[in-house]
Amino acid sequence: CYEGGSHAPAGAGGGGSVAEILEPDDAPDCLAAELTEAQLSVVMAQLEARGECLADRAIPTEGKAPTLISLYQKTGGFST
Repeated sequence: CYEGGSHAPAGAGGGGSVAEILEPDDAPDCLAAELTEAQLSVVMAQLEARGECLADRAIPTEGKAPTLISLYQKTGGFST
């Protein structure tokens, strides 16, 4: 169920989309935050145990991001 890929292409978005605020793939912060294979395996196992898919947790880059508070209110989220 893992759907890899990169951030939005340059020039994507328009009018406050998520794509407009993403760092480039080769930005130091992006490279530092990349999961190892072992870390990704743990995340995938947690999702599978919940009956979820990684794609279910994705935020469409062409749309607006949900507010931070809405993510905290979601029970069972990685931050709760």
